[in-house]
Amino acid sequence: MELSIIVIAGLMGTSFMTIFSQILGKVMGQNFNEAELINKFLNIRGRTYHYLGWYIHYAIGFIFAAGLRALYLLTEFERYIIIGIPIGLGLGAFGGMCWYIFFFKKTETPKLEFKNFFGQLLIAHVIFTVVVLSIFQIMNQL
Repeated sequence: MELSIIVIAGLMGTSFMTIFSQILGKVMGQNFNEAELINKFLNIRGRTYHYLGWYIHYAIGFIFAAGLRALYLLTEFERYIIIGIPIGLGLGAFGGMCWYIFFFKKTETPKLEFKNFFGQLLIAHVIFTVVVLSIFQIMNQL
């Protein structure tokens, strides 16, 4: 049962986060799609929407969801969704540091304004965390 909760929460959280990133990227005229950027980092030739970037992106989402599930089950905090904001900001900051290292270790980096990307990444991880914790709360009440 725990694994299915983690998979559902990870799938939903990553999907909502990705939808937000895609919409904001279109509005700002930049590519914030994490799966596509993973493909660029891996330097994959061929189709723009190569599956490996998507697999990696969702796998990371499942790992984060598993960590959040452990935190959810082991902590004493009241299980209000508001706790998702600081946790999401922390995950976003961690993700931003990883992206920064990835982008600047490569000689060819994607054309992307890092400040904009980092800002949207913080918000996207808050969305991810709030969705994941919401699903945990819903599943806990069933």
